[in-house]
Amino acid sequence: MPLAPFPANCHWKGPTMQIAQAHATEIEDLISHTQCPRDFDCYRTVFEHLCKAALVSGTGLVECHEEGHCSFQTPFADIAYCTCAVRKYIVKNLGL
Repeated sequence: MPLAPFPANCHWKGPTMQIAQAHATEIEDLISHTQCPRDFDCYRTVFEHLCKAALVSGTGLVECHEEGHCSFQTPFADIAYCTCAVRKYIVKNLGL
């Protein structure tokens, strides 16, 4: 799979990060169908401003570890799950 740099409008200040073009295309498609109150800061900063989340082993669910309120948090029992399509893709497919 060829690697593609992130879009030029990213604010990444660290070493150049690249992801497979297929991942970049999928994330950009998800962004086009999602409204984000943070204007996709996670993607524009090349994952520098990712919220804290973790994949729940064996379930496909993404647990939210962010403090405070996020419009994508869905509480269930004593756990908050992430419903952001972009964040879920990033944690499931890139392990971030």
